Amino acid sequence: MDVAAELVRRGLLPEWGSVLALSQNSGRGQLRRLWASPAGNLYATLCWPELSGGWEAVDVGLVSIVFGWCFMEAASSLGANLQLKWPNDLLQNGRKVAGMLMEDRFGATLGGIGMNLVHSPGDDAMRRDAACPAGKLAFDGPVHSVPNLWSNLENQAKNIYARLICDFSPQEFLSLVESRLAWVGRNVLVRDGGEPATEGRLSGLSDDGGLIVVRDGVESVVRSGSIVPV
Repeated sequence: MDVAAELVRRGLLPEWGSVLALSQNSGRGQLRRLWASPAGNLYATLCWPELSGGWEAVDVGLVSIVFGWCFMEAASSLGANLQLKWPNDLLQNGRKVAGMLMEDRFGATLGGIGMNLVHSPGDDAMRRDAACPAGKLAFDGPVHSVPNLWSNLENQAKNIYARLICDFSPQEFLSLVESRLAWVGRNVLVRDGGEPATEGRLSGLSDDGGLIVVRDGVESVVRSGSIVPV
């Protein structure tokens, strides 16, 4: 992401331009947590386009959901059955197989994505408060080299994005996402910074991409932090 940001600063990375790393020494995830980045997995950053076609006014939180949806659907089109875990992970069979991170750098929106293809942290290496264990992404068909996989994913995501903007309103999109959102209808623990964890039922997504949680019959919107199923 830092290399992509520097290319943006120099005017060398257009929309849909991307940077692919074969390994990283200081990968980072949500809340700047360490993201292990051994060779063999996929690590990429994409210069995400500005929303258009009636989507211009959507909140930045929803932009992150759109990014996650496009790559979830892109991977699904290549034979991987996935769920979206709010706000920025992809799950397969209950295990985290990919993480995403959005950053605004030099006037551009950069979307980073890491996919566990051949390596994933063991269960004993996960944080004690991790929402779910890690896993390796499995496709139904053969997967070729990391560069070829990224090229296919990026092309599919671009097509999915174009159809999404043309065919759906933001509200219709939220209904689509909720059908593939992990743990909808289940009780979750919400952790937000140093505040005590609170429990509630995950109901869906708000118009700005926040998470709707029902506590004692009262809806509230969670816009930061993490969730863990109960």
